[in-house]
Amino acid sequence: MRAVRRVAIGAFGGRARIWGTAHPRYWASLDPGRFSKREALVLDLGRFVRPFVTPDDAAAVEAILRERMPAPPRP
Repeated sequence: MRAVRRVAIGAFGGRARIWGTAHPRYWASLDPGRFSKREALVLDLGRFVRPFVTPDDAAAVEAILRERMPAPPRP
């Protein structure tokens, strides 16, 4: 994983999507409870498609992922 980004999701910005994509760049994991959530995590895996997930506690999951990601290379 290269990066993780926390984003707000709205009714037209992915919250109503239970699974799949309307945009070929992003893929929504299966989450029937997504409609009640306000934040998502977009995962940069170094590929064209970036999955996004909607955990119950996005801040905690983001912190765990950042803790386990390798440090960026120094210039």
